[in-house]
Order: sequence, then structure tokens, then C-alpha cells
Amino acid sequence: TTLQYRRTKTTAKDDLLVTDADLLPLGFISRKNPRKDAWGEMKLFLRAQIEEIAFLKFGDYVGVEAEKLKRQADKFERSKRKKVKESVLKKDIDEEKTPESACMADGSRGLGSSKTAIENHVRAKKPKNRKTQAAPPRPLPTVRHVHVWGEEWYDDDKKTWKRKCTECSCAASFEKL
Repeated sequence: TTLQYRRTKTTAKDDLLVTDADLLPLGFISRKNPRKDAWGEMKLFLRAQIEEIAFLKFGDYVGVEAEKLKRQADKFERSKRKKVKESVLKKDIDEEKTPESACMADGSRGLGSSKTAIENHVRAKKPKNRKTQAAPPRPLPTVRHVHVWGEEWYDDDKKTWKRKCTECSCAASFEKL
């Protein structure tokens, strides 16, 4: 009568948390998959043997259920951490894309980061002719760029005022009180 209670490999792994390595020493019966002929053959194991292995690992059904809950909680925590990490990365990427974020709160870009200074600071390429040596790269200027703001205009789409630097084309949005 115990032969009537068979479990497929998939249900054994899902329900009783046994691994492929646990199932290797057990005998099984191969049958065609009743759901679809094109799918691979099912491996049917005796339920009593699978339960015995699961009980050796986890104690009893309560131990198996406790392990399932623990794994579910771990999975939830991992996905939560992943979502937080992705949102932080997305926020960082979004900030880099907007030209307003390139400016500091006071409208400056910081030390040596004006557009022309960065464009001028190009690393020397290796020469095609090996006899000639490349010049060393020029250091970035340490002079702080001060913006020269041009005319201000109102952006109807974003409902904010904007202004643009005439020297480096840095844009800054602000509100007038």
C-alpha cells in the first residue's frame, strides 16, 4: 500500500525541501508526463523514503515548515535589500543625468570643474609613431569657476524659474518668493 503514495522529484524538493543530492541514492520509477508528452519523463519516488530523509534533516513536519518559513523570510529580506539598493542607484543615476544637479546649491560647479577646463583636460593619446613621446596630461586648474548668470526665464512645464551660466552653460532652477 505504501507504493501507492509516490511523489515527483519537483514536489519532493518543494514540499519537503530535499535536494538533488539527497535523492541520488533513492530508487525511482520513470513515467511519461501526463500533462504534456513533449516534456521530459517524471521521476517518481516513494513518499516514505523522501519523508525519512526530510525528517533526518529537519526533525519532523513542524521542522520542515519552520525551515520553509525561515527561507521565505530570508528571501523577502534579500529582495527588500535589493529594492533599496536599486532605488539608491536609480536616484544617483537620475541626479547625474539632470544638468541642474551638476551645479552646487550656490550655483557653482566646485573646484576645477568648469566645462572648458574638463574639455581641455584630455589625457594624451599614445602616439602612432613610437619614436615620439606623448606630452604629459595637463593638470586640472585649481581656480574655482564663478558663474556669470544670464537672463532668467519661467519654465511653464516645471513651474520654476531657470537661469543659465553664459560661460559654462550650467543651468539652475529656482523659485521666486
